[in-house]
Amino acid sequence: MTDRTSTLLDPVIISEDIDIIDSGVIPFDRSISDHKGTYIDINMQIRTNMAYKRDIWCYNLGDYEKLNALIANTEWHTLFTGCSDVNEACTLFYEYLNSYVLKINHGTIQI
Repeated sequence: MTDRTSTLLDPVIISEDIDIIDSGVIPFDRSISDHKGTYIDINMQIRTNMAYKRDIWCYNLGDYEKLNALIANTEWHTLFTGCSDVNEACTLFYEYLNSYVLKINHGTIQI
C-alpha cells in the first residue's frame, strides 16, 4: 500500500491450509520508501530433534607431556618423502597429528 493508492504491492501468498494467526502492514519512514511492509504470523508445529551427536574433546584433561613426546619422537624429515604433492603431505600430517591427539587421554563429552 502507498499513500497514493490502496493497492497492496507486495502480497504474501500462502496455501489455504496454513493456520494464519495475524497479518497486516507495517508503516515505514516515508523518507525511506513510499511502500508499507507486509507481515504474516503463522502457526507452525516444529519438531526439535537433534540432528546428530558428537564428541567434544576436553583439552584441559589432555596429557601434553605425552603429546610433546609423540611429536618429538616423530621422524618428520623422512615422513613426507613419499608424498607427491603438498595436499598429500598435508593429509599425512593431519593423520599423524590427529592420531597423537587421540592418544593423550583428553576425555570427551557427548552432545
